[in-house]
Amino acid sequence: MRQVLQSQFPDTAALTRHCVLTSKGELGFIDREGQIAIDPIATDAFRTYSQKLIAEYLQHPNEGGMHLGIIVHNDGKRPWKSMTIRFSDSLLRRLYSIRDQKSTDPLTTFQKRNQWQSIYRGLELLLEYRVESMPGTPIFCPVILDRKIDAAIREALLASAADEIDESIPLLEIINFASLMTPVEKDEFAVNELIQKISAGVIYKSLRKPSKLSLIDDEIEEPVRLTAGRAAPATTSPTLVGIRLARSHSYQRIPLDRLRQYETFSRLADLPLSLLAEGMAIIGLHSGEKLLERGTSDQFTYFLLDGTAELKAADRRVQIIHADEAPARRPLSHLRPRQFTIRALDDAKFLRVDHDQVTALQGSVEEGAGTELPSPWIFESLYQDLIQQRTVLTGIPALTRRVLHLMERNANDIESLAELAALDPVVAVKLLRAANRSDAAAEQPALVPTLKEAIEGLQVDFALSLIRQTVEEELCELRNPLVRKRLERLWRHSMEVACISHVLAQRNSDMDPERARAHGLIHDIGTYAILNYADQATNKALDRNALEQQLTSLHGWVGAVILKEWKLPEEFVTTNLEGDNWYRDNRGAADYCDVVILAQLHHFVGTPMTKVTPTIDMVPASAKLFTGNLTPSLSLELLRRGRRMANDAARRLTA
Repeated sequence: MRQVLQSQFPDTAALTRHCVLTSKGELGFIDREGQIAIDPIATDAFRTYSQKLIAEYLQHPNEGGMHLGIIVHNDGKRPWKSMTIRFSDSLLRRLYSIRDQKSTDPLTTFQKRNQWQSIYRGLELLLEYRVESMPGTPIFCPVILDRKIDAAIREALLASAADEIDESIPLLEIINFASLMTPVEKDEFAVNELIQKISAGVIYKSLRKPSKLSLIDDEIEEPVRLTAGRAAPATTSPTLVGIRLARSHSYQRIPLDRLRQYETFSRLADLPLSLLAEGMAIIGLHSGEKLLERGTSDQFTYFLLDGTAELKAADRRVQIIHADEAPARRPLSHLRPRQFTIRALDDAKFLRVDHDQVTALQGSVEEGAGTELPSPWIFESLYQDLIQQRTVLTGIPALTRRVLHLMERNANDIESLAELAALDPVVAVKLLRAANRSDAAAEQPALVPTLKEAIEGLQVDFALSLIRQTVEEELCELRNPLVRKRLERLWRHSMEVACISHVLAQRNSDMDPERARAHGLIHDIGTYAILNYADQATNKALDRNALEQQLTSLHGWVGAVILKEWKLPEEFVTTNLEGDNWYRDNRGAADYCDVVILAQLHHFVGTPMTKVTPTIDMVPASAKLFTGNLTPSLSLELLRRGRRMANDAARRLTA
């Protein structure tokens, strides 16, 4: 806690919760008393970068899009009561771009009309601004720069506004904290956490009055904005202690034949390649913009899709790659840390793919990629079984046998049968598989999304017979203690997430609680499959950390492949692929994947996972399901009800 800005801007308390970058490179937020509360985590995460940014800004303030504008008191001429932000001329040319407009050209009438904004509306525009080629990547991270503004600095800041602002009015400058970051760096977990904190402090859409719109004559291209309420723009996935943050750049369906032009994908079968393609992102860059910085590391593999790229090594050697030439068929700078700085030489597009998923499909690990499982046979055999549609999927043998026994004892009660099936994710998913496959031949097959509907559709006797047959033929005793313990943890996680999902859906009239429960129950079905195959590799040492790394990277993809092949409704495939994407925002109404995301974050309360996952109120799923009304007390009540439901369900195993 320290005094800030008060000598030159007395009413700092009016900027409560706004983010500040100090001249020493510290990041913090203004509290109710007008002081900066330093954020030690953010400060430490960006210490080197912050100092670099400040040095660059002080030397070249008008370059690189660093300067965004100034903050002043409302002079009473504006229709809002809050502080006022005046956008810089260069920022307006970017926000409301005009074809062929040069940096020296005067602003249009429309641009001038939007130069003055209330500080809340202005920051919202910046935080939600996106470009079409990278709709998931933030462009601006606005922070107040805490430095002494003398007469010379003030004159420079007011170069184009001298006639608009009285010389006695105090002002602050606001800069783009992300201005020196590459698109890859903007996707990092810490960057998104900072942007979420800023958004949570300054965006209050539910309190805003509707605005009046008017026609304009200027030829403009409106900025692309992805609205996420008070939550973050959506994410797949830098890794931080095993947690993946899924980011959505421009996700377009790329033809498989086009993907096979790359050596990495040339021998992959249609099914795994099509599932891998669902998680690929296209990053569009303009000439001169950087894709990667030499010396950095992330979990992606990059390919040149269109245009021309420059790769510059530490010794200043330069390699130019064109998309239509042979070198573009190979990954760009695949070693880690990166050996090259990569930038676009024209308007170029790059393909971004999760490296661990590519590695698993190929059955090998490229140099520098990280830890490899001691037994790659696990994933080679799983991959082969996936593409040949013979995947083995079992749970905890004693648990599964008990569930089957109880189901046979309650064969006359469909509700009880559905409740019992919900005690074992493997039994549940195979029941859903049977019900959806039985209707797959119909001209318009009906979706069977709940266990009760599955049993009703199959008829009780047939359902019991089919489940016993399909479950028992794959059931085998677990041999690896590590796998057995991990499966037990997974079962408890699946049970609680399923029940919390049920409780969350009860509060939404558009949701079916039983359907939500089914989603929560099988959202980690890929983890079951990977552990099944890991258990078969007991002749080789199995490293716990390596196993967890592979589970984190692959479980969603593996689960999606299985459910897609088993003809389950597409919504279950989505939940498996995106259920760990905390900042997911599908830009539509809340769906069952949103429910599972929120259920998992509730499940993590009171565990070490809270240190590496966002708070519940910071994710888009929370804003969609509760429209800003999810209080801490309500959240705890929902968690208690979900855990109580899970405990009551588990007691049926001993009945």
